[in-house]
Amino acid sequence: RGLTASMPLSEGMNPRFMNLKGFRDNVAHSNGQHGLRTYPQGFLPPDQAVFYNTRSFRNDQDGIFVHNSRNLAFQRSLLADNRIQFDFDQGGENILLQNASLIGVSDQYKYVLSTQPEVSAHSSTIGIELHGFTLDNVNDGASIHDVRFSGFDDTMTLVEIDPDVSHGHFDYWTTFRDVSVEADVTPAQFNFTGAISNGIDDI
Repeated sequence: RGLTASMPLSEGMNPRFMNLKGFRDNVAHSNGQHGLRTYPQGFLPPDQAVFYNTRSFRNDQDGIFVHNSRNLAFQRSLLADNRIQFDFDQGGENILLQNASLIGVSDQYKYVLSTQPEVSAHSSTIGIELHGFTLDNVNDGASIHDVRFSGFDDTMTLVEIDPDVSHGHFDYWTTFRDVSVEADVTPAQFNFTGAISNGIDDI
């Protein structure tokens, strides 16, 4: 936490467990790893924390990476040209992704790839990755509502289950509602291959 940890007003405070006053209209792009992440300690506010109108694009790894967190809502997000657009990683509970546009490869990025040979495409492109288990095994995992997928082709995946088998089963209860796909071809929509091959057979 830096110097603020030693200030008298900070006594007894831990940002990991504090409510978020506001997070709005932020942009993250061209990062060597993730655009926005709660890794490794996570974020566990008592009340729902809303991340509104976040744009995260052209990062080497994830657009948004949620890990060991609870009660987070990502509303009106634009995620594009990342390896994984939204990663619901291990330990996430009650995470809402709502009114979001997920673009595998945008037209602008296609132009960059075709005109700048020093820029390489991601080895794989995934819309959403879901982990197999929640933090305390008592709450729901993800709610994915009004999400639009575009810019994906048949070499890419819309939704993938992380192959982590440390718990040996799948209990990341997730709801999908009002999801649409805009594509000229049908990509692999739900990919359970890695999880199933590693012994998770209750998806």
